[in-house]
Amino acid sequence: HSFPSGHAVVLITVYGLLGYLWCRASRSWVERLVISAVVVGWISLIVSSRLELGAHWPTDVIVGVVIGVLWLTAVIVALKRVEEAL
Repeated sequence: HSFPSGHAVVLITVYGLLGYLWCRASRSWVERLVISAVVVGWISLIVSSRLELGAHWPTDVIVGVVIGVLWLTAVIVALKRVEEAL
């Protein structure tokens, strides 16, 4: 029931996309750096909490992270293609 970690997939997809959109809209490299650090830190905290609470095995979380990154990449590519088509 816990393979892969759905929390990891959703966190990376949602917060990764929000961070990407915010970074893209920002003109300041400092703001981009802070946004990236906050997003990565928040995702790391929640993913590690899944392990600490015993809700998932490490393999569950690792596969969830991989799927989340792949899904985030697909969403960003689709978003760029739609913007280019307009």
